Amino acid sequence: MFLTQRYLKRIDREREAAKAEGIAEGKAEGIAEGKAEGEAKERELWIAWNNRRLEAEAKGEKFNEPPPTETQHPTE
Repeated sequence: MFLTQRYLKRIDREREAAKAEGIAEGKAEGIAEGKAEGEAKERELWIAWNNRRLEAEAKGEKFNEPPPTETQHPTE
């Protein structure tokens, strides 16, 4: 009986360790995905800003819109 209790406690410890490891891996994955999404959104903002800049330049118009890093966005 004593061995069975020790065995069950060991199983519980291993289960908890695996659960904690899974949580840590999931958190790291979520952070990485969030960072990638943020970078993609920032890239889209820059592309759109640059397209507007180039269009104004091609028309000979003045372009004084600040770059995305100098403005606040609704997602921030």
